[in-house]
Amino acid sequence: MKIKQAKKILQIIPADRWRAVYSGSNGEFSAPLACFALVEENGLTYVEGMEAHGGCTVEFCDDIESFIGYEGPEHKAT
Repeated sequence: MKIKQAKKILQIIPADRWRAVYSGSNGEFSAPLACFALVEENGLTYVEGMEAHGGCTVEFCDDIESFIGYEGPEHKAT
């Protein structure tokens, strides 16, 4: 059995006007990203969005069950 390693943030990148999209009981909705993070996990390196919660904590979007994807600056907020 291979043990999953914790995500290691290598770099934080601005996410100006990018949003995370989620599914909810009333349809899809979006929230602004705090940043993108360059992450290393299990020998892989990738970029993942992070969302702020209450101005005190941030969370990887992929760790939120209702996460669908990202909207770029060209999309209108939902």
